[in-house]
Amino acid sequence: MNWIELIKNPEISQILAENEGADTAKLALKWAGKKELPVSFLITQISGRKIAAKKLPDWHQVKTIIYPDKTALEQCSSKLAAQNKQKFIPKGRIADLTGGLGVDTAAFAKISNSVVYVEPNTSRILYATHNFDALGLHNIEFQHSTAEDFVVNLSPNEFDLIYLDPSRRDDNDRRAFRLSDLLPNVLQLKTQILRATPKLLLKVGPMLDITEAIRELGKVTTVNVVSIKDECKELLFYIDEKATENPEIICTELFENKNSEFKFDYRNEKTLAASKGFISNYLYDPQASIIKAGAYKSVANYFELIKLNSNTHLYSGEQLITFFPGRCYKVLGHFNYDIKNLKTEFKNKYYHLVFRNFPEDAEKVINKLNIKSGGDKYLFFYADVNQKPQIVETERIY
Repeated sequence: MNWIELIKNPEISQILAENEGADTAKLALKWAGKKELPVSFLITQISGRKIAAKKLPDWHQVKTIIYPDKTALEQCSSKLAAQNKQKFIPKGRIADLTGGLGVDTAAFAKISNSVVYVEPNTSRILYATHNFDALGLHNIEFQHSTAEDFVVNLSPNEFDLIYLDPSRRDDNDRRAFRLSDLLPNVLQLKTQILRATPKLLLKVGPMLDITEAIRELGKVTTVNVVSIKDECKELLFYIDEKATENPEIICTELFENKNSEFKFDYRNEKTLAASKGFISNYLYDPQASIIKAGAYKSVANYFELIKLNSNTHLYSGEQLITFFPGRCYKVLGHFNYDIKNLKTEFKNKYYHLVFRNFPEDAEKVINKLNIKSGGDKYLFFYADVNQKPQIVETERIY
């Protein structure tokens, strides 16, 4: 019995429902030797549903969805990340050259008139066909092909946008940090792709150097640096034949209800001069996407904040800013880093600890001061504008 027949079987559905969220290692032992059960299928689906419950809650609600393997789930976009891409998707005809599990394809299908899902793996096409039908998406075409073979035969302007999410590992299974290491190689395909469409949306991993990628890709109109729960997750390069030489950078933190965005001028950031100084009434810590994008001076100038050190990337100001893209803290106290005096001040107290550009090892500092982790206050350890180690006691406002 194939997996599509299994997921539709009432008895199998009941087993999956009864064991959803269970420890798969214990289930594997419990079911070992039970030839009447499709153990491999059950374990894969229970494991997949566990991941999807957090990453793809809308898919998780549809109990006939098939999760082909753990790798597909780990590599796919989350619900929030897929929805974020919709802002780049036109109404027309779209091609997703790296179909995979199909999370991005599904998000595109909700915006565009039609989407072509391109995938070389026969099994993934089979499951994607089933899953899209289960999700009620019927404007998706399927192409059993590699991205390289698919673009060779495309006609000029056949698509309104083409999407590419290359694998972020090279041929030797090592983490790739350059565009030339990605599979498929976008630098080799770019000319053919831009013949078939005026717009290309490229997703890459967060470790890629943005400046180098802009230089290599050319015609980049927008770079979207995306973070979730203050962890940078992906970089989106929007390439347009009509692009200027100065792309806009959008730093986005994704939330369930409303995203936080900060936009800045890529070229101006290089020439800006941010004011540097000492801690004031409030401390501001930018979201991860701003740090990854390198908008250090732009964010300081826009919100009229001072930077505590050129390399610390913490900011301060006298007034409370209620819409800063990051975290805001009320300053309660400020201390020079003096072990003898601070031992008494912080002994056996509970704090969340944050170290930024601090000259001493964090673990050694914690042991010396005997600070316990927890509570509702935060201690920031950093080097100030004069390179002197400082500590700021704060409470978080947002």
